[in-house]
Amino acid sequence: MAMVIVILLNVLIAQLSYTYSEAKTNAKLQYAIDRMRIVTRLEHSRFARFVSAPELLSILNWLSVAFFSFHIIFV
Repeated sequence: MAMVIVILLNVLIAQLSYTYSEAKTNAKLQYAIDRMRIVTRLEHSRFARFVSAPELLSILNWLSVAFFSFHIIFV
């Protein structure tokens, strides 16, 4: 009986590990898609026309750091 419990717990741990790795992969993909969407919007917005290239790069860099930090903390 104890052997069955150990085997079932092992199967449960394996299933949880697989589910977590799939969720993490999907989160990384979604992060990349959202980041590209934000960068594209900023590049094509009216705001980008009034900001010099170095300022725009610093804003994009800040957004990248902010989203990466959010991803690390909450995902």
